Amino acid sequence: MQQNAPAGYQKTANLVISRYTIQDGLPSRNATAVIKSRNGFMWIGTENGLCKFDGYTFKTFTNKKGDSTSISNNYINAIAEDTKGRIWVGTIDGLNVFDPNAEKFIRFYHKDANPASVSNDKICSLLADSYGRVWI
Repeated sequence: MQQNAPAGYQKTANLVISRYTIQDGLPSRNATAVIKSRNGFMWIGTENGLCKFDGYTFKTFTNKKGDSTSISNNYINAIAEDTKGRIWVGTIDGLNVFDPNAEKFIRFYHKDANPASVSNDKICSLLADSYGRVWI
């Protein structure tokens, strides 16, 4: 007996699911956040860094001690892309914005003396809206 698909549901023939592991280039077994950017890259947050996946290879961005243009922490909680194509990354120790052209991060931290700073260094979720705002 054949069942009809629910309204709004489209059957996909030949669906292919691929599994990627540490052996393929991921820095961790666990993905903590994932987005697909407007230029088609997959951005995968892990417990050991941020990965950019082009469909073939992984490039991992990690914290480098003494390099203020590296990501603030390797444990990624959230990822969002803004209207300018920048990648915003929330970690357990700071907010980061990544410029894909320069491949450098700018870090944002909470500062008690600055009420305009982020309210907490542990960033749990991000949302970029169509007006160019990033919600934390």
